[in-house]
Amino acid sequence: MSLLSVKNLTIRDKRTNNILVQDLSFELSLGKVLGIIGESGSGKSLTCKAILGLNPDWLEASGSVLFETEELLGKSHKDLRKIRGKKIAMVLQDAMNAFNPLYRVGHQMVESLCEFMSTAQAKKLSLQWLVKMGFEKPEVVFKSYAHELSGGMLQRVMIALALAQETQIIIADEPTSALDVIHQHEIINLFASIRDEKHSLIFVSHDLGIVSYLADDVLVMKEGKGIEYKPSQNLFSNPEHEYTNYLIQTRRTISQRFSQCLA
Repeated sequence: MSLLSVKNLTIRDKRTNNILVQDLSFELSLGKVLGIIGESGSGKSLTCKAILGLNPDWLEASGSVLFETEELLGKSHKDLRKIRGKKIAMVLQDAMNAFNPLYRVGHQMVESLCEFMSTAQAKKLSLQWLVKMGFEKPEVVFKSYAHELSGGMLQRVMIALALAQETQIIIADEPTSALDVIHQHEIINLFASIRDEKHSLIFVSHDLGIVSYLADDVLVMKEGKGIEYKPSQNLFSNPEHEYTNYLIQTRRTISQRFSQCLA
């Protein structure tokens, strides 16, 4: 069952008339993980933000983004606010800049949840999900400012907030890129548990190893175009496009060299 269907998505910069994403199509099924890979500048983040109407006004999106039976492209910001967080949540790559430094983390969690419940319920739910995210002292995290927490901790807070709203789709845009190896491992394990609980997930990354581990289907992007799109196992074992093959072979070469250095 298709939960999200993107058809012929095109994103144009109205200032320059440049096409940044061209005629892109993909689907996300219920309880599945879609991986999106490609080099920087390939249009991955623009695509994810277009789903929720988060790109700046000078970027014009056309085509279709169908969530269940509801068309998202062209909706007003007011209407999209009813979908953001509650139905589709986004976990950003730079967690440190995702939180307002002037307010405590708990205040921001409660503020987000209060659109759908009372303040008391929002605080209780926030603390419950912080525990589920592995925080042994959720009250301390709840009362902290963003600069008092590590990037990995803030990523877990964002994931907790997404899950607390019982969102149907989580879009994770390069969620491990700004983290060290230890915190990357923690976040990957969290997303693996989210996958195992049959949440629908779009996972954007330049790390092919993570995507091959998490994703059911993979979309490869290059220069704003989708150049290959197929089940993960098929793509990594039998890539058809030369660029996909280049990415896979490059990763293997780097991995082999790394292993040799450790030997």
